[in-house]
Amino acid sequence: MKAFVQHGSLEGDKGVLQALVPFVLLKDSVLFTCKGNPNDDDAKVNTESNYKYYQRRIDLSRIKKIEDFIIDSILDERDNIILATLFPSSMILAINDDENEVKHDPEDASMCSLKLSRNVFIVDGQHRMMAMMRVYNRLLEGAPDMDNEDRKYVLQYIENYKFNCTILVNYDLWEQGQVFINVNFKQKPVNKSLYYEIFGSEYRESKSDWKRNQTYLAHCLARSLNENHDSPYLGKVKMLGTGKGYISQAFIVESLLQHFRKNGIWEYNTNSSIRDVDISYFSTELISYFFTIRTLFDTYWPKDDMAPATRICKSTAFGAFVRLMGDVREMGSSRLVNALKESSLEDKLCDYYMNHVKNIFAPIVKHSEKLFGNDSEFSNGSGKGTESKLYKMMVYLIHQTHNVDNRIPAVLNLDDISMQLQEYLWTHPIDDLDPLAYSYDVEELQDLKIKSYSGDKGFYRVETSFYISVTLHMDNEDYQGFVMTFPATCKCSLVEQNGKIVLKEDNLSIVVDTDKFYN
Repeated sequence: MKAFVQHGSLEGDKGVLQALVPFVLLKDSVLFTCKGNPNDDDAKVNTESNYKYYQRRIDLSRIKKIEDFIIDSILDERDNIILATLFPSSMILAINDDENEVKHDPEDASMCSLKLSRNVFIVDGQHRMMAMMRVYNRLLEGAPDMDNEDRKYVLQYIENYKFNCTILVNYDLWEQGQVFINVNFKQKPVNKSLYYEIFGSEYRESKSDWKRNQTYLAHCLARSLNENHDSPYLGKVKMLGTGKGYISQAFIVESLLQHFRKNGIWEYNTNSSIRDVDISYFSTELISYFFTIRTLFDTYWPKDDMAPATRICKSTAFGAFVRLMGDVREMGSSRLVNALKESSLEDKLCDYYMNHVKNIFAPIVKHSEKLFGNDSEFSNGSGKGTESKLYKMMVYLIHQTHNVDNRIPAVLNLDDISMQLQEYLWTHPIDDLDPLAYSYDVEELQDLKIKSYSGDKGFYRVETSFYISVTLHMDNEDYQGFVMTFPATCKCSLVEQNGKIVLKEDNLSIVVDTDKFYN
């Protein structure tokens, strides 16, 4: 293949080349490596390990995401959705000219011919290369999970694909390591708020873009919080992550995304396009909710342009309040959503919903100082751990007053619900557990309790709490794994049949609190 000489003489010395390298040629030449760790079992490392190497370990969860990206991008191009730009930035390779043939073009000093044979080090781009190879091998093996026409198209695309490569010639391992450091640790990452501003700036009608559209909707709501004249966060959101404000745009988007998942209060999933979903009331509900919170906890909210006196309008409390929106909705009647939609048509706050929020929050108001005072146990903490603790405390206070235990119908037998829910967990993936390990096994469910319920006459909507024990396997050779137990909640529908309760699997959402794993 031809390569452009970007820098250096190549006369027995170092040089830098630019080339378009076919995947089918590169896959048999590259060497995957990682920095050796004296405390690790090399048998569990997915790459060649050596103390002299510089690369990070291959992250299999990241590999899986790139695999999905490759397939989706190629099929989107076929369907005329967008031209695929799989990897527009250069992959950086390193070779020695005694193992790989580099010859000057006698007619053009800026060009050379290049033949790769073996020991091609990947300085930057191991994950994209391994992901491409895994997709390719899966397609060759038949890919039973894919439509045959899709499989053929993607396979042909990959076989013709060329990586844009920067090639370091005769760089030793130390010098390669310096390039690796410069590329990966000296670049400033994109501000997450800017990411959501760009990625969430428009929606697609294609149902395959449902995750992108979730981001779009959450981004719209973040802007609404910053721009709506009734919002207590008017002009106080750090748009693009910069300037004055109580909370960043990115944090708001990420907090709200939970409510667009399956069985969230604004469910938007693979079976929907935006045209299929009534989104008119989303902003009305969000603004009405935080307007009410601002009113209930006025003492703790900053006045005018003053800096926040307490953390009530900062990220920790915001995240906890957003999580509570699901509980507030669950404890309301079917009239709630209709009232929100009616108010949204008139572009005003929803009095019916706000009165409901006031009623639910009444027990929290009584403990305002304990929760939001400057000396509260939550005043100095931050992060998801503190957010989770604050949320759980508010839920506890709410349910102390709105206690359902004495009103639970006899048909809602805890043992029956626990057994059916455990069987569901054995056979269905759980989003919160997927990032923790290469794979996991659900062992058992413990201490199930009903937190709230609604409905009668044989149909019930129930929220339960329980503990879930799982065995985590950190890679594909970690057969034994290790066991951890996490608190969890489940919102589900139950139907009474012949005097027994039956779990409806198509209307079920599970949230697992995995803070302990990261702590």
